[in-house]
Amino acid sequence: MSSSVARASRYSYRSSGAAGNADVSVEYSADLSALTRLEDKIRLLQDDLESERELRARVRQ
Repeated sequence: MSSSVARASRYSYRSSGAAGNADVSVEYSADLSALTRLEDKIRLLQDDLESERELRARVRQ
């Protein structure tokens, strides 16, 4: 059984403008194991794309 690690982050921005005060707060949590799986999928897609480009280059020659 694999353990899952979650990370929560909060970012805040406070503007110093007088008329249009726009304070923004963003909070998110990310499951690190889900991010790792997503990175693996991205790597596979990049490999597939490179193979596709190589095949297309051979066909054009």
